[in-house]
Amino acid sequence: MGQGRQWFSDANWTFRDPAGLQALLPQLNAYLQHISHHQHIPPQNIALLGFSQGAMTLLYSLPSLTPAPAALICMAGAMPVPPTQKPSSQTPILFLHGLDDDVLPADTSLAAQAYYQSHGTQTELHLLPNLGHGFNMESLAHIGVFLQAIFTTTALDPTTPTP
Repeated sequence: MGQGRQWFSDANWTFRDPAGLQALLPQLNAYLQHISHHQHIPPQNIALLGFSQGAMTLLYSLPSLTPAPAALICMAGAMPVPPTQKPSSQTPILFLHGLDDDVLPADTSLAAQAYYQSHGTQTELHLLPNLGHGFNMESLAHIGVFLQAIFTTTALDPTTPTP
């Protein structure tokens, strides 16, 4: 089983530090470009998922990502700092948040969704009862349905290798 990536540590700056979040953009863009160019996966075949601080990072970074991914999935996240660039509406976002989250209240996903919707982004939100700061089978089912809808309406590149 793989290990998740912690994009930032709160040791030297807070989650509300735009400079800290801005410093992550080159890393995230380099990762996307590596996938696109070296692994030959076109952007329209890429969906990014972030949990907690990963979701915060993605929500801040989305308008600056090149290439833009086909979809974004934000689980138990927040958007404490609005992006520096105006969001485009090309990347749909799925928000999932437990109603019993004692780390980040579910209202944080509602606020992030409202921000992106106000910029014309297609969003979907599921607030999950009896779920804390984590994910469960219901959240995984929502992800599956969301990705199926994205990738059946977006033509997948037939030259992309499948695992």
